[in-house]
Amino acid sequence: MATFPAAGTFEVPSDRTTFTVYDFADAQEAFLASCKQLPGGAAVSELTISGGIIVPTSGAHTVDTELDALADELTNIQYTNLPDGRLLILWLEDSTRVVTLKHMAGGIGQIYLAGAADYEMSYRRPIVLQRIGSLWVEVIHGAYTDRDDDQDAQLNRVEWALRALVGDADGVFAYGTVGKGSLGVTATSPASMQVTVSEGGALIDGVLFVYETTTTLAAFVAPTTHPRIDIIVANRTTQTVYVRTGAEAASPSAPALATGEMTLAEVYHRVGETAIYDADTSGEGYLTDRRSFANA
Repeated sequence: MATFPAAGTFEVPSDRTTFTVYDFADAQEAFLASCKQLPGGAAVSELTISGGIIVPTSGAHTVDTELDALADELTNIQYTNLPDGRLLILWLEDSTRVVTLKHMAGGIGQIYLAGAADYEMSYRRPIVLQRIGSLWVEVIHGAYTDRDDDQDAQLNRVEWALRALVGDADGVFAYGTVGKGSLGVTATSPASMQVTVSEGGALIDGVLFVYETTTTLAAFVAPTTHPRIDIIVANRTTQTVYVRTGAEAASPSAPALATGEMTLAEVYHRVGETAIYDADTSGEGYLTDRRSFANA
């Protein structure tokens, strides 16, 4: 265990012969070794859990599961090499393996975690502990070094919500660079029996709906006897976009919406069609935009 030299070690004694060059060298080496054990004093090295235990040798380590198991529990941290009061930063070694720190599992070097609850480590998300006697006490666990995905998603939703609030009615709203293409339904290029729904957002019955990824929907099936109208809807409850299929008829009508749904577009299908277009093309299916913009 490396410890700093005691106070007064480097003071010149009244009898200088009692403090030799060897004493000075020993004190300096102890000082150097202690500094290297502080966070940032040495390169981060990996520790592998063994029987729920790790044995740190410096102030910063990555932690991996025993035998590269998909998941493991860290119950105790031996402090043989780190004196009382020392800080310890732990990082997850591999993003594909789960390490869970156990709160007060018992035994020497048990871990006291914030909220008195177990903590599952996340990749690039360190946890800082401090040795207090025979315990390791959590100081803080941090965010991703680039940016926390959860926080980023929440900030984006706040942005979309603020943009939506400038509208005075439920409906599609524009955001980002998408503009009036927000939640727009368009034919594929070249035209096919599929359509694409753009990313965007909406207020549906006053509830924020967010669709984050432009997606091509599954292929439609052409009607066999009479025309048919399908609708592409956004659902505020499930936060999904899907097709609600209508019924074939000589004069077809669009199917009714269910609670929480909003129509983005209608798709008119003709018997024998081979593709869906953005406008009416004789003999083929076509789209009709049914979005209602609140603020654009």
